[in-house]
Amino acid sequence: MEIKGLASAFFESLGLTDFWLDTGGRSEVAMLKKIFHPFRAAEIKIGDKTLGVLGEVSSEITNPSAGGGIKTALVAAELDFKNLFDLSKQEREFKSISRYPAVIRDIAVLVPSEVRISQVLDLMEAAGGDFLEDVDLFDVYEGREIPEGKKNLAFRLVFQKKLLEKLRKIRNGK
Repeated sequence: MEIKGLASAFFESLGLTDFWLDTGGRSEVAMLKKIFHPFRAAEIKIGDKTLGVLGEVSSEITNPSAGGGIKTALVAAELDFKNLFDLSKQEREFKSISRYPAVIRDIAVLVPSEVRISQVLDLMEAAGGDFLEDVDLFDVYEGREIPEGKKNLAFRLVFQKKLLEKLRKIRNGK
């Protein structure tokens, strides 16, 4: 869905890089806002704060038989601009660039549809410990190739600095 890329570029232009999309099951925000398809929408979050929702517009609105007259999928986003701009004004902590290259790995996991993405992220961060620098969800897929009641989550894992510094200490006998 191209709207994810547009949202990502918008948030990054505000200096908000730690946002994530919660697509775990039925979106509570999407359910409240009848415009969105309940299973094809995601809440946009930073930490516990919901900054909005994006996703496919419900077929009840776009369906020609319901008077909508739109035959292709339509996407939309609703954003809480007050929270967005308040967060964008916060002071940020900048890290110096690491002298050590990052090790990046993409993995995909198959989980039950009712498992929330935040649960998987928490588990990955706990398992990665000090070695894991960053985890980003970049794809959620529920299609023909995926068993019913399951979804495929694709993550990018970044291992950096901490692991490489430990290896350097081991190499140097410290």
